[in-house]
Amino acid sequence: MSLLCHLRWRVAIQLIYSDDQLVVIEPTEKGSQIRGLTVPRRHLASIDSLTPPDAGLWWHILEVAQRLARHLGMDLDGDGYRVVANAGRHSTRQFPHLHLQPASGALE
Repeated sequence: MSLLCHLRWRVAIQLIYSDDQLVVIEPTEKGSQIRGLTVPRRHLASIDSLTPPDAGLWWHILEVAQRLARHLGMDLDGDGYRVVANAGRHSTRQFPHLHLQPASGALE
C-alpha cells in the first residue's frame, strides 16, 4: 500500500500539489491543526534517512514547502514561519515517513 493510500485510509486528506518527486497533502477534518504536509514519494523514514545523493530531493522538498507556506498566507506580514521535520520516536510525528510541515506563530 502506498503512503498516500495509507493516509487516505486512516484520515481524510486533500491532495494540494503533486509532481514526480513529492506530494503536498492536507487533512480535511474540521479542527485539524495541520495545514499542509510536503511528503516525498520515495520512502524515507525521517530526515535522518537522507544521504548526500538526496541533496536535489531535499532542496526540492524545501522549495515546495516554502511555496506552500506562502500559499497558506504565512509570512505575509514579515513575522516569519517555521518548517518542521521530525525524526525518531520521541518527536511526536504521526507517521514514519519524511514530511515537512510549515508552521506560523511564536514558539511558546
